[in-house]
Amino acid sequence: MNNIPAALGEADIYVQPSLQDTQPYSVTEAQLAGIAPVVAGTSGMPEMVRHGETGWIVPPGDAALLAEQLKMLLDDEELRVRTGYQARQWAEGSRSLDVMAEGTLSVYRKAIGMQAGRDEAAARSAFGEEHRAGRISGAFHPADVLAGMYPGIALAEIMRAKLPPAYSIPDARTALPLLK
Repeated sequence: MNNIPAALGEADIYVQPSLQDTQPYSVTEAQLAGIAPVVAGTSGMPEMVRHGETGWIVPPGDAALLAEQLKMLLDDEELRVRTGYQARQWAEGSRSLDVMAEGTLSVYRKAIGMQAGRDEAAARSAFGEEHRAGRISGAFHPADVLAGMYPGIALAEIMRAKLPPAYSIPDARTALPLLK
């Protein structure tokens, strides 16, 4: 099936009982189609659903509770329609591709603004010359931006350790045309 929205338009219930998914876009697709999903309470899926309002969260691996939840939904069309509407409203406001793209561009705009205001000497001093070697002039490592926005955040050091040392986001001259 290569037309997911059409398939979801025919569905009454969407279930994602995965044990290892983080924030699968398929849950968002169901929400955008007006279906309140039933998800397992693992990883990032509970962040995508407000239990009883925009979907339901069941404990991972609890087949009996999942079956009970599905029976309740099959027996209550009004509940499915109401929560499906609420799920669509939430997803359109926070998870649509347009909203996510604008969020990504907003981070780039902020990073470009931070980078434009920092001279090369200050950057070398703050982040070390070893992180600048082999990069396009003006490019920056995402960990540098994160550390600049949230000093002391542990995630910046994790990113620096996990991403290749030469990994960078292009300079402002490359990114600015994408923002217009």
